[in-house]
This record gives sequence, C-alpha cells and structure tokens, in this order.
Amino acid sequence: MDKQSNTDKILLLTLDFSPSIGGVACYYYGLCNALRNKIVVLTVKASLTHRTTQNLDRTARKGFVVYRRKLETENKILFFLPRWLPSIYYAWQIVGREKVSQLAVGNILPLGYVAYLIKIFKKKPYTVFTHG
Repeated sequence: MDKQSNTDKILLLTLDFSPSIGGVACYYYGLCNALRNKIVVLTVKASLTHRTTQNLDRTARKGFVVYRRKLETENKILFFLPRWLPSIYYAWQIVGREKVSQLAVGNILPLGYVAYLIKIFKKKPYTVFTHG
C-alpha cells in the first residue's frame, strides 16, 4: 500500500455493517471512520426504518461511501447457481467506479469468493478479517 495514490481506495465487502447491531458491525464502522475517504463499503440493504435512515445519513457525512445492495438472490428457476452471484456484479462495478486498489472481506463465505474472483480477473489483492 505504500505505492497507493490518493485516488485509490479499499473496498470493504461485508454482511455486517451499521446500523446492524453487534460488535463486528461496530468494528467495521469504526474502521471506516478511521480511513474516511480511503474506503468504500459494499453491504446488504438495510430495512429503511427511521433509525436506519438516520444512521445512513450520518454515514454519508463521515466521508466514506456505503453501497447497500441485495447481495444474494433467491433464484428458483436456476437453483443450481450460487445465490451470491449479484455480489460479483456489484463489487465489479464498484471496483471500477471508485478506483479500488484492494479489497477487504468481512465474511469469508460467501464474499470471500467474490474477492477471490476479482483478484483473479482484475488483479486486486484482498485481505480477510477473521473474528470470533
């Protein structure tokens, strides 16, 4: 990361992020606060309750971008395909749009697969967080 320019960012792929309740979600939120405009987050869509909307607004003011998408599908026709295929699509888009230089993964399954595929095809290194 020593050669990282000011425009290169880290993409954090996680299923646990604020406003989710729990230590892991708080940890990632704190990490993003520390890195501010050097990190971008791809996480699951939150239900838009009043409390959630307030947290999303606060996140936007902190200086880092959070993309909330439906990362898994319930495809009943092509049931043999992995449910996490939409995650690849969204991560691929964000890597290009945000000039991401590396990825950080909060959940080895299924998002570790996404990071691994991006490493193979886009030559982006990734780091996996483990906790427990």
